Amino acid sequence: MNFKRNCLVTLSVLLLSGCVDLSPVNPIKTTSNISESVDDSKVNVMEDHQQSTTKKQQLQQLIAKRFEALEKVSMNLAVSTTINDQLYKVKEKTEELYEEGQLKGYLVTNQIEQNSHELEEQIYYTGEEYYYRFNSNSWQNLSGDTKSTILYISLMKYLFEGSDEWQLDESENNVMVKRKIEDEQLLTIAPQLFSLPMMLSKNTQIEMDAQYRVDTENGDITYIVMNMVINDLDSQYKVKIESNINSKAEFENWQIDTNQTVSLVTSEKEQQQLIAEANPYQLINYLETYRDDQTETTLIMGNYLNGEPYSLIEGVLKEQSLTNVSFWKANRQYQEIEGNVEIQEVKQSNRYAQFVQRLDEQYDLLEQLEATEESTFITLREFFEQDYEQFSSTLTEIDKEVFNQDNKVYGIDYLINKETYQLMGVILWSADTITAEVGATITLNFDNFNVYNPSLLMDQVSDQILEKINE
Repeated sequence: MNFKRNCLVTLSVLLLSGCVDLSPVNPIKTTSNISESVDDSKVNVMEDHQQSTTKKQQLQQLIAKRFEALEKVSMNLAVSTTINDQLYKVKEKTEELYEEGQLKGYLVTNQIEQNSHELEEQIYYTGEEYYYRFNSNSWQNLSGDTKSTILYISLMKYLFEGSDEWQLDESENNVMVKRKIEDEQLLTIAPQLFSLPMMLSKNTQIEMDAQYRVDTENGDITYIVMNMVINDLDSQYKVKIESNINSKAEFENWQIDTNQTVSLVTSEKEQQQLIAEANPYQLINYLETYRDDQTETTLIMGNYLNGEPYSLIEGVLKEQSLTNVSFWKANRQYQEIEGNVEIQEVKQSNRYAQFVQRLDEQYDLLEQLEATEESTFITLREFFEQDYEQFSSTLTEIDKEVFNQDNKVYGIDYLINKETYQLMGVILWSADTITAEVGATITLNFDNFNVYNPSLLMDQVSDQILEKINE
């Protein structure tokens, strides 16, 4: 009996009947505490800073007048973040539209680099809606400004807002405005506004300074540098942002069809290479994993760095709500139970990275299953026959509780998006050796790659857990 093909029929029935659900759960609906990023569409440039000298007041008025006359601005930025001695680098290019000091739209392209791995991402704001994509995939509509990015107007907030003093360093035709940022509100919004790659709590302590080079003839700001030292949950980070600004930029207004489906040019590449390139797990710093074992669905909102778990928020989905929420960091899992915070030593893994790597390693042994024209997936199957020991090497301890070893064969189905070649999910399954009837299944669905600033998710973590970590 051909178990691989007979099991396909049964799994297809499960998929069609809804017993195995590969559609992601909308995190905005399931996690109602998730907030949007800080409003970056405006800045109060005319706020009275009560500076003592006329020279400072005149400079403020000159910059403010120039800012409100802007129409098109472009920036080239270099952002470096040091995390546990690892360097996370982003080269950002922005095109921004303004009208009377209001942000009306932008297109941002980021080149992200870490440990010799690279990823390109784009964030597009029409003036009404936000879109995101990476590596030239199809555009994804965001539920609000959940994926903020560094903009000129964001940097201007730290020049004009708050009550921190200006220090001036003058030279010919230029003046350098220096500011030590101590305003509590400006420090609080920084992790979200600057799209930092790590999940930070609301108790984060930030030391920050900024310098702005101003053309004293016309009020143009041509260069900005910011430095941050961040302490949070027993970890320290360093961030440096450098930006060169062109406030007389010329670029064509964007004609972007966000509904267009992208199909990769595949003629010159093998399928294995396409899959590997479409799944740069080392640079996916946020993703969601939905685990369904036929009894309950668990949502893991993961912050990953270089493919490894950094901080995770996990809960059980019940009636579109997240329950039994726990927080994981540094091999410790914290969960509040009846007012007390319980701690367990738990090693976590990045299941997406795990199966991307396994798919590549085992590719020559996989069977591609036949699919209908309507199918959106390419299905690759790894078949273990009755080798439970080998199959169980892919499982977590919780996974192992689902499967037994009585007269079973085992397999993994890898579900690849037919157009983008992204790994969207895997099905771990067992079947009866005689009837080929599928028994236990675990479905892992991967979704929302990089579409959230990780710090937005920290509202899910209780104050009691944060206090326990800081003890």
